[in-house]
Amino acid sequence: MDAGSQITPLLEQGKVLTTADLRQIITEVFGGSDAEGVWIWKEAYEATEIAQVLFLHKFRAIVSGTRSPEATKPSYRPHLPKRIVTNGDLSDAQLESVIYAGEAHSRYLAGHWSADASTALSISAERKQRMANGRQASAKRMKMAERAQQHMNVHFPGFHPAWIWTRKTNDGFSTVPRTMPIVMQIIDAQTKGQPAGHTLFCLWARSPDHPVLTIENPATFAAEAGFIGERAVDTWRKRMRQLRDLWFIQTKPGASGEFHYVLLTNPNAAVEWMRSQKKVQDALYSRFIDRLMDVGAYGEIEAVHEVWRAEQAGAAAAAATSVSATSVSVPPPGAVANISAARNYPMNGVIFMLC
Repeated sequence: MDAGSQITPLLEQGKVLTTADLRQIITEVFGGSDAEGVWIWKEAYEATEIAQVLFLHKFRAIVSGTRSPEATKPSYRPHLPKRIVTNGDLSDAQLESVIYAGEAHSRYLAGHWSADASTALSISAERKQRMANGRQASAKRMKMAERAQQHMNVHFPGFHPAWIWTRKTNDGFSTVPRTMPIVMQIIDAQTKGQPAGHTLFCLWARSPDHPVLTIENPATFAAEAGFIGERAVDTWRKRMRQLRDLWFIQTKPGASGEFHYVLLTNPNAAVEWMRSQKKVQDALYSRFIDRLMDVGAYGEIEAVHEVWRAEQAGAAAAAATSVSATSVSVPPPGAVANISAARNYPMNGVIFMLC
């Protein structure tokens, strides 16, 4: 909010808000730069959205063409696709901007938009925690790449391509989740004395853009993980068992031993499992969630919880079926009396002993 209030005067003066201006304001508010990891650009853009809303609040009477405070209460109610709100396609500030913009132009539009004084835009706390969907994340990455290229043209002009590595032009790359640095810290914190985070990264660096790896020479993987000497492979295997116990990998034996076939699980899902087992510190988990939302991958955590709920429902249904199949039917009170009267009752010359 402080950053938004400092940006608002620039909007009031009609000045163009440049990237340099925005960086300076956010750096002063947060007490550090983005290069130091104190803030991220998502927070900067959210500050600009807050500034727009503050600007509209301050000048809404002028924007709406009326001087009456009561008359400036927005009555325009946009008809938006449901996913705009449920998927978090627009932030709260953006939605409010849409409402005030529609209010300003409603007198020129023929329509039936109306709302009483009690009408309010209600957005659940859960939706506030969600980030953009996959399409938004893709667009954001594209914009980040464009900005990075602009910075390179300004700060590193004429740098020879031979010294630059890019995925689109260079060979020998692997797709790795952006959360991996924090995931590795979480693993190392849980496996103190025998940190296994780097061992996991080496597996991902060897993956053929597919979650299944075939390890034919464990010594190679042990060396890449930093283990040398006679017990290098044994040390590597201990780390692999730790990763398996924490659900970052699943394994099957083969010609090379216990870890011939390795399945790389989603590390974000594995961290959430660790959290459910109280194996992740609050500070690390908070940073992990922030990074997930920053890259638009928070939906993966929601998917894990959906799987857990489905499994719990299935287990409950199976348990209920099992109890029903093994339980003994208890006869009603009238039937009990009839059974008691029938004890030792001869039928066709046979005496039935009921017990």
